[in-house]
Amino acid sequence: RQGVGKKSCYELSTRQKSADLYEYRLPLRLCLAYARIERWAAIEIAVRNVLDNWHLHKSSRGVPHFANEAEEDRWVKLMIHRGVACAFLGIEHFRRAKGAFQMVQRVQPRNRDAIRGVQCLSFLEEQLGSGALSKEAYSSALSALAASVRSVTPSAMR
Repeated sequence: RQGVGKKSCYELSTRQKSADLYEYRLPLRLCLAYARIERWAAIEIAVRNVLDNWHLHKSSRGVPHFANEAEEDRWVKLMIHRGVACAFLGIEHFRRAKGAFQMVQRVQPRNRDAIRGVQCLSFLEEQLGSGALSKEAYSSALSALAASVRSVTPSAMR
């Protein structure tokens, strides 16, 4: 028989699973859902809220210090989503998008999505500066960037 104020193992594990779903899986799944319906501002807001509430200590290099590899991977995925969302929000958000991709590169220098994001934004900035970029080419470049993020399936987040 349980004492007063004590929780059963089942109740604790259920609460822990619920917290895990909310804290880890839900933000990433929201990003995927918002990307599918092209709600870029909603992605940026969701990621900003998660990062604001996630108390990571910065290392001497200015990048977050992660408790484990899963935490690092989660942060990287969120930052990639943020970079793509900012790129789609328009030219005035390119700086923030590039910053998100570059932070990922500082944590994971070989991350393909971050490398592709920086290259895509550099290309767009160069073309926009010369005035040679058509609306179709702009859309095509951003679509390729978004496709890299959509390749992250919900099963990969478990």
